[in-house]
Amino acid sequence: MTRNRWQINISNDARNDLLRIRTNQRARIRQVLDGALAHEPFTQTCHQKPCRDVPSQFAHLGVPVWKLTVDPYRVLYCLDAAGVLTVLVLEIFKKGRKTMEESL
Repeated sequence: MTRNRWQINISNDARNDLLRIRTNQRARIRQVLDGALAHEPFTQTCHQKPCRDVPSQFAHLGVPVWKLTVDPYRVLYCLDAAGVLTVLVLEIFKKGRKTMEESL
């Protein structure tokens, strides 16, 4: 069975976030982006699900924003108007019980 592969665009903000983290963690995140996210970005799992509370900086997009957990990071992404997966931000640490918006 052949699966479709989504084109992934990494935003400038996410690219900058990615460059600030350790090389081994960066490689792990890239592996997840090129693996599960590229093939099944909208399949809900325990590590991948729609954001219930979209951070205000992404509310203007008007499209569902999804969250992928790659501990200790969260990757926020959406499907843009051209049908391309766009990674919005990468470096959001889980800090205790803070919401994503408070962490940003």
